[in-house]
Amino acid sequence: MNLRASVDSRTLVTQIADTLREAVMNGELKPGQRMRQDDFSSQLGVSRTPLREAFRVLENEGWLISRPRLGVEVASLSAVQAEELAVMRLLLEPFAIRMAAQMHDEAEEALVDELLARTTQPLGEANDMSAIDVANRELHFQLYGMPAGLILPALSATLVQHWERFSRYRQIYWAIDGQVLTRSIPDHEHIVEAWKRRDSDAAEREIARHILEAVVSLIHRLEPGRRVSPALAHLAVRYDLDVDL
Repeated sequence: MNLRASVDSRTLVTQIADTLREAVMNGELKPGQRMRQDDFSSQLGVSRTPLREAFRVLENEGWLISRPRLGVEVASLSAVQAEELAVMRLLLEPFAIRMAAQMHDEAEEALVDELLARTTQPLGEANDMSAIDVANRELHFQLYGMPAGLILPALSATLVQHWERFSRYRQIYWAIDGQVLTRSIPDHEHIVEAWKRRDSDAAEREIARHILEAVVSLIHRLEPGRRVSPALAHLAVRYDLDVDL
């Protein structure tokens, strides 16, 4: 793993935190993996002081966890955390798309059409989902009006934080169920259709259904037989969604 190659002109602590965060997101750093300072100091070519600061940043964001007498490790995956992140997404993303559905322009519609087409591209022989993952992220963020600044910066930053933390679970979901990307195509099409006709109610409900159905399926796979929390069940009722809770 060539972590040092990722370091660029950002402030040193930010560089280190961004590099390690990306390594956790893409699976290079595994859940439960010990984060030994000497090892990463050598790999990144940095001293231990900014590395410790970067570790603290990532602990605060929930990517790393510090255990007494054991040191720092990559946070483990759990159905509880997946559900907590999903609840936050369901509070943020439907609101964002509701606003953007009313405020977007024709140029942004053209970008959405282009991104929607990219999410339907075949994976190819290598079954590389990275391009689809990037297109999926860009499509969602465009629908939320983030590149155009249609939502408040604080809301945008919080949304990105929870989206990124959920990314590890998204990769598990895709790996477990090879057909999930195919099934997401009509979901995206329905979301885009409602957004383009500026139907805020429909766009909000479609994005909520998209998130909720995926996370309920993921939770049941991570912990079979587990019932979802009252918060998630309440959101399902709020959007009148018929899902297996």
